[in-house]
Amino acid sequence: MKKYFSIATIKNVFALLTLNFLTALAFAQDSGSTSSGSSSTTTTTTKETTTMIEPWMYVVGGIVLLIIIIALTRSGSNKEKVIVNRTTTNTTRDL
Repeated sequence: MKKYFSIATIKNVFALLTLNFLTALAFAQDSGSTSSGSSSTTTTTTKETTTMIEPWMYVVGGIVLLIIIIALTRSGSNKEKVIVNRTTTNTTRDL
């Protein structure tokens, strides 16, 4: 009997249905459309604060990044190489 659906196909279809369901839930929570006919407007004000990073913080961050990169690259080169030589001897006996 020939298989029409593989496991991968079933997984993909299930993922598609799940994502569609989650999308429908997200649209259902949208408060943009109201059925009562009255509209309400809300005004929000935001205060933006700018954060200035001092130049010495860039220098310290660069140094820390370099230390991490050097530590990662140097740790791989300190591996010891182990060479195992095995010898076998064959003995023959006359019966």
